[in-house]
Amino acid sequence: MKRRVEVLLIALAAIVSVVGDAQAASWYIDNASASSGNGQSWATAFKKCSNIVWSNVHAGDVIYISGGPSGGTQTYTESWSIVGASGAAGNPITIAVDSANASHNGTVVFDYDAKGDTATADGVFFANNSYITLTGNVDGQNHIVFKNLHNIVNRTVSRCIVGYNNTGIIFDHIDITNCNNGISVSFTGTGNEIRFSNFTQIRGDAALSVGADGTGWDEIKIHDNYIETLVNHTPPPGQSNYGGPDGIQCYGGMSAYKNVFKVSNTSVYTSSQHPDMFQLQGNYLKIYGNEFVNVGDSHIDYDCYNNSTPHDVWIYNNLFRIVHQRIMWQRMQESHWAVISPPIRTVSPAHKVLHGISVRMNKILEPVPKPRPFQRPLQENKGEYQTPTDYHVSLAGGRACSCPGEPASPGEFRTPWCQYGVG
Repeated sequence: MKRRVEVLLIALAAIVSVVGDAQAASWYIDNASASSGNGQSWATAFKKCSNIVWSNVHAGDVIYISGGPSGGTQTYTESWSIVGASGAAGNPITIAVDSANASHNGTVVFDYDAKGDTATADGVFFANNSYITLTGNVDGQNHIVFKNLHNIVNRTVSRCIVGYNNTGIIFDHIDITNCNNGISVSFTGTGNEIRFSNFTQIRGDAALSVGADGTGWDEIKIHDNYIETLVNHTPPPGQSNYGGPDGIQCYGGMSAYKNVFKVSNTSVYTSSQHPDMFQLQGNYLKIYGNEFVNVGDSHIDYDCYNNSTPHDVWIYNNLFRIVHQRIMWQRMQESHWAVISPPIRTVSPAHKVLHGISVRMNKILEPVPKPRPFQRPLQENKGEYQTPTDYHVSLAGGRACSCPGEPASPGEFRTPWCQYGVG
């Protein structure tokens, strides 16, 4: 009897597994199709992303977007939304390129250039979704691209991907170029990632603007990305005080590692944002193992204005290097000593106290400009200076000083280095 029950249980498990697999479906989008079909094969593909019937899409389903034949590109110009569909933990809804199909594994390009320099549309919108993966991975190459979505007078509009209140969202192997804003998403819970993607020629408010609960570590992981922002102080007619976008804006719960950040000069119009590579608030933040090339306003700016108890912020094992001296936030250019802006800066009202802020084992590589006295080509965090007494900041392996002629004002602490010839 016992043996019979065991066999029956095994058979039931097998049936459940088969049924579960059968429920997962594949859906197809190809704007080269003559007309829109039911989306259940390449021959009957949806013609637009907006043709998807999201109520029919379930956990485990895969939605393939055609990139045309291998080695080529296929261009889409539509904005579209993900409406009312969610996957499950370990069984997400995946939006991808059909990497195994040479007739469709070219590069998907969402090109919004026709909207001009004052676009207000977004590319992809989704809200209240869980466990969705958007991946352009084809043999390790990025085969989903968003490009040319920008507004030269309003920095916060024209977002390639925007969403609210989402859990378990993964963006993987995506390229975003010549756009105001890359990804602007608020997350809840954990399992959120932005990885193996390139954000180049970002012109508006930020390459990434991400929010999380901020109640624990690793709620969102940002890693193995290349992020380039543009700086141009010349405003368009009727505008003023232009600079360039931030790299990453985040409130809490973020771990950013193994990314490369670069600030580049440009002649195209950018935005009224002041260019920090990180503009941070909140707690449970880790920034480590990144490389920063050039600097705008600052590499890392931590603002405490909306956080009464800042704590648990770790910045370590990063490399800061300057290869082009003239990429500066304009106010910093006015000082002879501020050849590079402060790599790390915390700005806090004087009545607030920082706890558990750790800055350690970072390196700053200086360019080799015209000879200057006491010039030092490489600086490392070595714990040579004590932190100001009104901050509880761990600099075990850290360094802190202010620029001559620009002393740290109450509530502002700059670290690890922003002058030549210290010590």
